[in-house]
Amino acid sequence: MDNRPGTIRKAAVSGTFYPSELCHLRDMVIGFLGEAEGGLVPGELIALMTPHAGYIYSGKTAGWAYRQLENRAYDSIILLGPSHFAPVNGIAVATEEAYETPLGVVSI
Repeated sequence: MDNRPGTIRKAAVSGTFYPSELCHLRDMVIGFLGEAEGGLVPGELIALMTPHAGYIYSGKTAGWAYRQLENRAYDSIILLGPSHFAPVNGIAVATEEAYETPLGVVSI
C-alpha cells in the first residue's frame, strides 16, 4: 500500500466489510439511514462513536448514529480504527490526502 503524502488510500476492505459496487453500497447506506428508529438526541453533539464491523452486522446501529448528524454542523472529524493487516506498536497516523471508497474519493 502506498502511504506517501499526497496519495489516496485504497479501500482496504471493500467487498468484504461492505459492497464494492457503488450502487449496492449506496442503496445499503440509504437503507440503514432510512431504517434508523427513534428521534435525534437533543442538545449539542460533542462526539459520535459508531461500530467498526461489516455492514451486515453493524449497519443498523451505524445508520442510527450517523443520522444524529442530520442538520448539525461540525468542524472536525476524527476517525479511529484498527490496523487490519499489519501489527502496530503504538499509534499510526495516515499520511494520505484522501480515502478511496466505492462511493468516491473523500478528502482527509
